[in-house]
Amino acid sequence: MTRAVSVLKGRTGTECTVSVSSEGIGLEWLTLEEESGSRTLRWEEIASVTAYKRDLYTYDMICLLCTFSDGLQFEFNEEMPSWQSLMEALPQHLPGCPVFADWWHPVAVPAFATNETVLFQRDGGDPSKPLGA
Repeated sequence: MTRAVSVLKGRTGTECTVSVSSEGIGLEWLTLEEESGSRTLRWEEIASVTAYKRDLYTYDMICLLCTFSDGLQFEFNEEMPSWQSLMEALPQHLPGCPVFADWWHPVAVPAFATNETVLFQRDGGDPSKPLGA
């Protein structure tokens, strides 16, 4: 019943709020079942960041997959309100992570291709190589 009430309130899925600070990335969520939670993902916990594109049939969406040292993975996308703040913070807090302007074009073009690109790897791997290369 809770799920139906959430849908009637206009929610179509889990709502997630992302905030960026000097400590890390803050997440708060609310599911259709009215379950909520929060977590701060500290910058030093980020093991890798990979940029790629999702083909949504009529347009593409740029995404980032952050993998954390505990195995948690979280996908951020350009439609999230905090995207710009996250893009500005990544190179400030992750050594060697390129600025948005340097990686956006190779990920965005050509259209409808995934163009997966590793932007940051904590273990010192080469972030200029795509995953699996």
